[in-house]
Amino acid sequence: MQLFYNKLHLVCTKLNKRLKIMITNKLFLSILFIIIGCVSFAQSNEQEQKTELKKAARVEASQAKSQTTDPNDGYMGKKQHILRRLTVSEIPSDCPTYKNDMTKEHYVAQVKAWFKQNENLIKDEFKKELVK
Repeated sequence: MQLFYNKLHLVCTKLNKRLKIMITNKLFLSILFIIIGCVSFAQSNEQEQKTELKKAARVEASQAKSQTTDPNDGYMGKKQHILRRLTVSEIPSDCPTYKNDMTKEHYVAQVKAWFKQNENLIKDEFKKELVK
């Protein structure tokens, strides 16, 4: 009878060890699965946020452009663009104005020539861009 109990105890001990190992493995795999899920969720959220920020920036830029562009302002819709680059609050009267019979290239060339002649009116951060 003692031999039977010893064998039963040995079998139970082996089963207990296997059961502990199985539980440990299941727990480990469950934790690993949760971590992988969290990481992938965070990455997808980050991409969505970047996409949303890009969309918002595009919308903001188009709204700003549509608000400040007046094609009848005498400067081919670029009055605000020109003013941002000047140190004065009003565009000087000798700055070329756009006329309907001009091509875009001809007008841009005239404005660039005017910027070169009036370098003292250009803000420092735009001088390299405008006076080439």
